[in-house]
Amino acid sequence: MCIACAIDARTVLDPNLPDPYFHESEKLRSIRLSGSDPAEVRDATDMLISRFGVRHIEVDFSGYTEKMLRAGRGVALTEDPKHVERITAGAVAAGAAKGVAVTACIRLGLYWDSLNYPETARAVQAGGAQAITLQTRTAADMNLIDGDARRAWFHASALARGMDVPVLVEGDVYTAADALKVMKSAHVAGVVIAMESWGRPWFHEDLVRGLTDGWAAEATIPSIQYVSNTVLRHLRYELEYDEKNGLRAMRKWYQRYFDGYNGLPHQFVVRLCKAKSVDEVQAVLAEADPEKVGYSFMKGFGKHTRMGYMYDEVRQPKPKPPKAKKRGSGSQRGPVTMKGNIEKILRDKAKKEREEEKERVRKREKREKFMQRRFPTVEAPDVIE
Repeated sequence: MCIACAIDARTVLDPNLPDPYFHESEKLRSIRLSGSDPAEVRDATDMLISRFGVRHIEVDFSGYTEKMLRAGRGVALTEDPKHVERITAGAVAAGAAKGVAVTACIRLGLYWDSLNYPETARAVQAGGAQAITLQTRTAADMNLIDGDARRAWFHASALARGMDVPVLVEGDVYTAADALKVMKSAHVAGVVIAMESWGRPWFHEDLVRGLTDGWAAEATIPSIQYVSNTVLRHLRYELEYDEKNGLRAMRKWYQRYFDGYNGLPHQFVVRLCKAKSVDEVQAVLAEADPEKVGYSFMKGFGKHTRMGYMYDEVRQPKPKPPKAKKRGSGSQRGPVTMKGNIEKILRDKAKKEREEEKERVRKREKREKFMQRRFPTVEAPDVIE
């Protein structure tokens, strides 16, 4: 299944804008459609089904960008459950006429002081949605990868017990073990994978294996040759879609593909981004030596997942002991010891982590203040029992 996230209904209906693109091999096509006008959403749904062969529509009420919130779209629509119901009903009516399933995607709310997902879920269910995807983040969280979505999985459990339609979970599902855990603990029908698979297309194989065979020991870490071949195949797909701008479009994916890999050549990703032909990209990829390249789960997955703590030493290349450096020519100032080097590295690392944490908190507080000014705080609804 291929999902093109957050395509606006007006974009679909505008003849001057490019049409959604699907590869000929994609038989089960899906679109996540956003919009604030019930008539536009209905007409866009009908056009996507009739012209582009889309077989699944997900009405999106989870948009969180400042532009969408100021325009009263995305999560802002959930402040009016009746309007949410009308938008959903319009899409469902267009889908039912062609035999296409229509679902809905919602968030917990605008911010943690005002969670309105129970009312929103009831509205989309009343509008006829066949399933509900719950992103266990608020609009204030945006798509921050800090584990908040994982800690909010229990909201999906409360929602699943009160709904008559299946409930799916989206957010912080980075491994097959995560998927099995949330489905078992929250009693939901399934999981939705979005940015967790960016640069990790093989994650879907782990997920299918975990859901069918119960295999969830650890995440698959492919060899550097496999990743390079996947990058080249991705690049050829980009050029097939847009021969003129395909190389430029690939620049945003190189870093994601090689996140976690250490021992790569100097400025490896930078030189990939500067490549002006497929041959240059292939030449840069060929410089990666499989014997020198290792993988760090902590670097690849980050602190938001336990994988970094459990398997950080897996497949690490053996580091060479650094040479002692002399501070001066005098005998009283001898070589710097290894202990001193390690302590300095740890201090610098701790300082950097504290600064990054302060910056994350500052951005979150700024986002909270903006939405509190834009949307007044109301009493948080009771969790569905």
